[in-house]
Amino acid sequence: MTSAEGDPHLWTWMAFSASAEIRGGHMLPPVRRDLARIARAIARFEPVSMLVRRDDIEQARAMLGPGIVVSQRPSDRRSLGYGIAERHLEILRAADDASGRPLRVEVFEGPARTRPTLESSCSAATYTNFYLCNGAVVAPEFGDPEADAFAKSALARLFPCREVVQIDIDAIVSGGAGINCTARHEPAD
Repeated sequence: MTSAEGDPHLWTWMAFSASAEIRGGHMLPPVRRDLARIARAIARFEPVSMLVRRDDIEQARAMLGPGIVVSQRPSDRRSLGYGIAERHLEILRAADDASGRPLRVEVFEGPARTRPTLESSCSAATYTNFYLCNGAVVAPEFGDPEADAFAKSALARLFPCREVVQIDIDAIVSGGAGINCTARHEPAD
């Protein structure tokens, strides 16, 4: 049985998928610390079970509701990624949802700076990789006070009936993953 991520959950399932082969031995302890931090944040709102599996890394996106899309662009307008993100935003802004209504596009600016622990060629410092659990949005923070506060405010506006909990998951992000990559919900019914 499947349901939208934003529907009530019976449980959240997580995989303790970090391995030395994937992350490198030096990154294993901080990645596991971040997985535990995510589990503790979600457990404030619903039960969490941690599975020990190696290959349980999937991408998922949160369901905000009909016609709402979240996207992020780099804060540095000179970066190659900024131009690509702007082109993608143009496409999204011109698109309609399945009912023919224009999409509502919510744009997050990427952090202008991050903590030194995030300096990696695989870094995925995106605010759009958050997780919806019962009563909360668990989201990353990257050490950029202005961008972190904007993301928290935007998520609070998008999900007014949920508490926004931001946590440091630098080790996971430095490997190209995020919060939504680590947790899956079990539908309540």
